Amino acid sequence: MTETALFIQYLLSGLYITGKYALPAIGLTLIFGVMGIADFAQGALYMLGALFTFYIATRFQVNYFLALLIATLLLVLIGILNNSIIYKRLRGFEINTLIAALGILLVIENIVVAIFGGKYLTVPSPFGETKFEPLPRVIITAQELLIVFASFSLIFLVWVFLNKTKTGKALRAMSQDRDAATLMGINIDRISSVTFGIAAGLAGIDGALVAPTQVILPQMGAMVILKAFVITVVGGMGSIWGAVGGAFIIGYTEIFTVAYLSPAYSSFIAFAILIVVLLVKPEGIWGDRT
Repeated sequence: MTETALFIQYLLSGLYITGKYALPAIGLTLIFGVMGIADFAQGALYMLGALFTFYIATRFQVNYFLALLIATLLLVLIGILNNSIIYKRLRGFEINTLIAALGILLVIENIVVAIFGGKYLTVPSPFGETKFEPLPRVIITAQELLIVFASFSLIFLVWVFLNKTKTGKALRAMSQDRDAATLMGINIDRISSVTFGIAAGLAGIDGALVAPTQVILPQMGAMVILKAFVITVVGGMGSIWGAVGGAFIIGYTEIFTVAYLSPAYSSFIAFAILIVVLLVKPEGIWGDRT
């Protein structure tokens, strides 16, 4: 493979990694904007999206795309329940909410281990081994192409929701100034439920999309949500486009680190970028200084 073809291959793979990280990062950003917390429990919901898709598709012989839809809807419900049962009661106590989020992550992981065990699970891709070669020796699998298309389509739909719907505009108002939004009559309980539902749905569908490309493990969501947190901080906490921009930065950093240095350094470089951004621009690259 020529150097040019190899570089283009890395660019194409970077889109897949960016899409994989962008959806949970946007979910974290939405929750932080409205509730002011970093909901690390989204990592467990990402894992459940993959796990539910596996069991619905393989155990009940349901079409992969229908299994993905069912899993996503289940995760939306779980996200709303998490907010109603736990986060709503802790509103105003950010540190307690953060501890609760970490607790939810660990509890769900251990429940999954207890019920399903820690064995490796795999979801067959609906496309089988289908691959595309857009340029000579530049290859992307059909599943990776689906992840890229679905991720960026969902990003666009989230933008449309936030900017073109009444509920979306209320969510944006809540993220900008919760007290003022409440005084204007915006129902914080309703908006927080919508926010957690959307975030959980994004995490769940991301896990379902990625499931055919890797093994499913109870701990698979922990590193993903850590990377998503790095992305939201680098891009700017509370900024949707900051989350997307941060996903590009971290996604391509990971690809080129693996390609030209070593896979062992990929997480190190990502967290190094986080530290540099915090030192130089604490509000994030696309964040607003407050």
